[in-house]
Amino acid sequence: MIGKGRRVVVVGGANTDIQGKPKAAFIPGDSNPGLVARSFGGVGRNIAENLARLGMDVELIAPLGRDAEGEALLADCRTKGIGTTHCLCSRAQSPTYLCVLDESGGLVGAIADMEAMEELSPAWLSPLRPLISGADYLVADANLPRETLAWIAENFGPKARGKADGMIPVKTGPRLYLDPVSRTKARKLIGLAGSFDCLKPNRAEASLLAGGEKGDCAALCEAMEGRGDLPPAIFISLGGEGMFYKTPETVGAIALPRLKGDIPVVNRSGSGDAACAALLWAEAEGYDAARRAEFALAAAVLTASCPEPVHPGMEPGALDVLRQKLFFKETK
Repeated sequence: MIGKGRRVVVVGGANTDIQGKPKAAFIPGDSNPGLVARSFGGVGRNIAENLARLGMDVELIAPLGRDAEGEALLADCRTKGIGTTHCLCSRAQSPTYLCVLDESGGLVGAIADMEAMEELSPAWLSPLRPLISGADYLVADANLPRETLAWIAENFGPKARGKADGMIPVKTGPRLYLDPVSRTKARKLIGLAGSFDCLKPNRAEASLLAGGEKGDCAALCEAMEGRGDLPPAIFISLGGEGMFYKTPETVGAIALPRLKGDIPVVNRSGSGDAACAALLWAEAEGYDAARRAEFALAAAVLTASCPEPVHPGMEPGALDVLRQKLFFKETK
C-alpha cells in the first residue's frame, strides 16, 4: 500500500462539451432525431472534478480563452471546489469538444478544437515548479504538447527524484499519473510513458505504446517494457470486460460482472476520466492494486449511468457501496 497526501495538481484539457445522442440506432450520413446537450468537460477538468468530489485538494492548470465559455467554465470549477488560480488565459478561443454518441451512449465520432492547449508550454509551466513540487500527485493528460509532457517527466518523474535543481529540491515530489486520452493522442507518449509513475490506457492505447502488439495485456506490458514505455504501475481498461493491472508488487485482472438492469448505461464518455481519478484516490487511501482497480471500475460504471461527464453523486461512500455491489465481497 502506497498511500500519500491529498494535494493534487491536474495539468490538462478543460473545455465545453457539445454532445448529440440519437433516439434510435444512429444512421451514418443522415440527420438523426435526438438530443443535444452542452456541459463542461475535458479530460483534465473531469479528473479534477471527480477528485474534488472524492475529497482531494485539487488545483487545475488548463488553458481557457478570453471568452464567455472560458469565464463560465472557471466559475463552474470554483463552485465545485477546484482551484483555478493558475489556469492560462489563452489567445485562442476556449477549447470545445463536439461528439456524437450512439443510442447506447457509445462514441460514434468527435471533433476536438484544442488549439489553446499548445500554449501550455514548459516555459509557461516553469514558474509553477514550487506549486507542482509541493503536490502529492500530478495528473497529466495527452492533450498537452509532447514537449510539455517530456518536461513534466524529466523534472518530476521517478528518475528525477533524489536530484536537486537550483534552489528547489526534488527529493520526493508528486507521483505522476498519465492519461493517454485517445489512441491518436497516445502517439505523443511514445518514448515518454515509462517516465511516469502510473499510466491508465485502454487496450488500444496500450497496443500502440507496445508497437502494435496484438497479444494479451501481459504481452503488451512486456513489449512496452522492451521499448522503455512501461511505467512502474499500469492499469489497462478493458471496457466492459474489466481492468488489467501490473505494479511492482503484483500483476492481475479484475473482471467486471454483467451489469444488471438497475445500473443503466447512459453515457460512457466520462467513464475513463472517472476511473483515472478513482485509481489515484484509492492509492492515496492506501488500497492495494486490486482494490484500486475495483474502485476504478466502480467509478466508470457510476459515471456511465448518468448523462453528465462527471456523476454528481461521486463520493467515497457511494463509490464503495457500488464497488461491493459489483464485486460481491466486503473488503477492509
